[in-house]
Amino acid sequence: MLFTHIPTSRMYEQAYAVSSILAQSGGDTVTPTTPIKFYNIGQLGDVFDWLGNAFVPSVFVTQDQNGVELPSEDYARIGLFNKGLGGVLIEVYKKSAVDCGADGSLYMIYPVCHAYEGLDSEYESYLLVFSLNATEALKALADWKNQNWIDNSTDKVVTSVLTYNGELEGYVVTELTLVFHAGGYISPKASARPTISIPYGKKSSYVNDILWRKQENRPSGRSMIIQLVGLFIVEAVVCVYYAVWASIATLLNGDDFQDSLWKLADPYALDVNGTEDDIRSLNVVIANLKQIADLTSALRVVGAVIIALIGLQILNRFRFHPQLNILTRTVASALKQFASFFIVFIVIFLTFTIIGSMIFGDRANEFSSLDNSMASCINMLFGVFDFESIKDLQFSVAFYWIYMIVVSLVLMNMMLAIVLDAYDEVSKDSYKKAVNTELANRVVALCWDVANIHIENGIHIVEALKSGDA
Repeated sequence: MLFTHIPTSRMYEQAYAVSSILAQSGGDTVTPTTPIKFYNIGQLGDVFDWLGNAFVPSVFVTQDQNGVELPSEDYARIGLFNKGLGGVLIEVYKKSAVDCGADGSLYMIYPVCHAYEGLDSEYESYLLVFSLNATEALKALADWKNQNWIDNSTDKVVTSVLTYNGELEGYVVTELTLVFHAGGYISPKASARPTISIPYGKKSSYVNDILWRKQENRPSGRSMIIQLVGLFIVEAVVCVYYAVWASIATLLNGDDFQDSLWKLADPYALDVNGTEDDIRSLNVVIANLKQIADLTSALRVVGAVIIALIGLQILNRFRFHPQLNILTRTVASALKQFASFFIVFIVIFLTFTIIGSMIFGDRANEFSSLDNSMASCINMLFGVFDFESIKDLQFSVAFYWIYMIVVSLVLMNMMLAIVLDAYDEVSKDSYKKAVNTELANRVVALCWDVANIHIENGIHIVEALKSGDA
């Protein structure tokens, strides 16, 4: 049921197919046959090279592999089966020129700075409709370049591409973001958000969901009171799951979304110059699909919580078995000692995190922020940190070895000792003969109940046969 609502395999196929073409990475070598790749963009000139030599030829496809003109319905096919809808939306965010405020010679060196002023002129949107061929799209980009649409006042450029895959019944909203930093470099970021187009696919699963709910609503009478709290939690999370799913279905079937999508389906219905109404239609669809993608992510989290609760319910069913119950009893026993240990662990871990950021933050990306420093310390803990990235920095050897000795050797072994001590205590009780007889008694009682049911059924059959003979 969960994978009917969240078809992760085909959603991954869609996202990977589009992102692997539009957001390529690789070597820095640029030749006529190997243009600059998205993740290699580092300065202003690279942006125009990437748009003209890599992005446009990949998106504005109007001919097949043999140079034969394609029918209009096959225009803008990205990765064979991903049909572009409407056009490419390019949003440019700029900063206004302001006085730097420096005094004396510094003002003469650098008089103009840039900052957000909340002006309408700080945002511009451009649309390249998919009815254009590659040559026409390049001409439009050249015209915009002459108008300084991207220059040193640019703060961010977001290129959005909306595609639909009929083979997998889903949309993908791909956003290629270029962030212009005050330090003078550009950092590229890409995100591909896949969403389904039909809530239940070609084969409806409404019946399966209803039958599953009917079965789920038949708890055992004897265990109903004992399991009431656990069942209530599971039922509440399931209700949240279906509420999120209903929100997704509502967005997909909304009139505004469907009308805008219908308009984008025909690229020739859009103005070549990209009117405000055309841009609005594309924005409506993209905004809805982004919201659906966020809800789908929430749906995954809720689904994961449901699976975790079901797993805990299964482990809880093992409480009658002295050996199968060792894990849960060990964890319960160890948690009592973990509370104070965890506080000490967090204090020491955060201490090293802050120290690493202070010492190496200005020279190593791995420690350039507290988030990066925390991630690096976690990687050190599990042995996946690349020491080569900081080995040439001052104090790096001392920091690394002190951290590994204190956190990895001492604290982690203390944690392991707590768990082993709890396991040893629980296992001694679990394998005692007196405890094992409890399981045997339960099995005997269960067999006796089953035998009684069959005996009663046999008696009823015999009585029915006797009454028939009479």
